[in-house]
Amino acid sequence: MYGNGADYFVGAMVLGWSLKHRGRTQHDMVLLHTADVPVEFLDSLRRVWDCREVEYIRNVSTRLFLNFKGSRFKDVFTKLRVLELTEYSKVCLLDSDMLVRDNIDEIFDLQPPAALVRGTFPPRHGAKVPVTSFWSGHRQITGINGGCMLLEPSKEVFSCMMDEVSYYNNPAHWPTCGAEQEYLTRWYASRSHQQWSHISCRYNFQIHLNQYGSAEWHHYNCKTFPGVKILHYSGNLCSPFEFVTDVMIEHGFTVDETIAYIAEIPLVAHREQARQVQLQRELIEEKESPGARDPGNCIESSKKNGGGIGTLRHDAEIPDIGLRKAEALDESETENNEDTSELDFGKCLNHLSKEFPCTNPVRDAEAVIEWMLAFKDLISELPQVTDILHALRQEKQRLFEAALLENSEAEAAGLNTLDVFLWGSSFILSGKKQLASILILRDVSKGVTLVFWREAPKKCH
Repeated sequence: MYGNGADYFVGAMVLGWSLKHRGRTQHDMVLLHTADVPVEFLDSLRRVWDCREVEYIRNVSTRLFLNFKGSRFKDVFTKLRVLELTEYSKVCLLDSDMLVRDNIDEIFDLQPPAALVRGTFPPRHGAKVPVTSFWSGHRQITGINGGCMLLEPSKEVFSCMMDEVSYYNNPAHWPTCGAEQEYLTRWYASRSHQQWSHISCRYNFQIHLNQYGSAEWHHYNCKTFPGVKILHYSGNLCSPFEFVTDVMIEHGFTVDETIAYIAEIPLVAHREQARQVQLQRELIEEKESPGARDPGNCIESSKKNGGGIGTLRHDAEIPDIGLRKAEALDESETENNEDTSELDFGKCLNHLSKEFPCTNPVRDAEAVIEWMLAFKDLISELPQVTDILHALRQEKQRLFEAALLENSEAEAAGLNTLDVFLWGSSFILSGKKQLASILILRDVSKGVTLVFWREAPKKCH
């Protein structure tokens, strides 16, 4: 664990609590952390973990990253410090965005290195994976998922890895999004005496995307995930940490209010799908008899409002399923294309279903609620965690009030643009004071701005 992010903190706390109380492990539970983890975090973490401080690993070739400057995983190679725990013959490395549902000690019966091998046709649990499975000619076509790995600590191996990853001109470096897991894939696969063993997705079930084409994945992929021992909340579509940071910390919800809010997501999604069907019917009718129509919740073009990327309208109900996508054109491009003056936010559902075929709002909500219930049990046992979150909320509120003041000064100066003040993952729209989660990505070369957003939550009564 590194840094002072609330999401990493609550993730590590829930993982440790679930490993101890639901997993009932008989093994040592060690948390590696860097020096910049706040003391108040560590006071709580030590109630669950054996905390050990390590140094960052930052002397890593940027050629291992697909986009180093924009990557949020720049320090991810720090996890290799686990190889220095030579007092253990084997270590099971777990990501902090996991929830243990049952005892997993049998993982130590496998031969290291072991991890889930990505792909449509995975081998059986514990089977050795030939090096040819990872390559097609000179091109790496698949690899392991580093969420749950069984490794054999070795200072010699660690030293060799550090020499290799720090050498910029190493011809074996391959730029990828998951730099450390692809590097580990190549490292062990290239050594005949250390072939990878496959870990079943029962021990690393990525809810949003995990071998969704395999029979094994479909066997466990239903509402209650029967037989799955570890749920992996990777990706943004079903992240419980956003509900802690966005809904609880930033908007003041209790755990029970947050759970009730999450439970409504599938219902809202169903209503939105029905709205999309109705919208398509209206479009067909309009072609037959042209007339004005209201596209519902949309972006109003910058041509109408004088802004750079448009303003958001909130006059229709939108499902709160992860972060949604809409496109807004630059003012110059809008002037040349009258048909793009209004863009429908509801298209997000079609986008999600195409890009993530295994997205299921009911199942995803059930998984997030299961994590939230574990979090509720945790804070009932360790109430100081709630105190930490309350202190974080107060700091967020202070920053938010400062942003409001700055926004008022900007409006007084006559700025007529879309003023976005980042507040954690929240923002305020000029003149609307609308809180929401947002991520703005701008592609200058194509003149397009991608807006991923979530509307501010409403408490359920």
